[in-house]
Amino acid sequence: MKQTYNITLLGHSVTVASDAGEEHVQRVVTLVNSKALEMVSVTGGKAPEITVALLTALNIADEYVSFKAEHSQSQDQIEKKAKQLITLIESIR
Repeated sequence: MKQTYNITLLGHSVTVASDAGEEHVQRVVTLVNSKALEMVSVTGGKAPEITVALLTALNIADEYVSFKAEHSQSQDQIEKKAKQLITLIESIR
């Protein structure tokens, strides 16, 4: 069941609903705020808030896509190794 949480992102209070639990929500909030502060720093603190928010979203999306590709590649390697092991075991029988 989803619970509501009052969080603060970029200095704005927002109410969100999540069934992931308070600890998970807090980790997500910490990540987003940390990435947003990085973008504020990168832009010299002069970029409009919407630009910071968009750059933050792009940065997080880039990391997500990269991790997803790495995961997929690892998964493919595991499946290939498993097939090789199955073939080896069957050849021993």
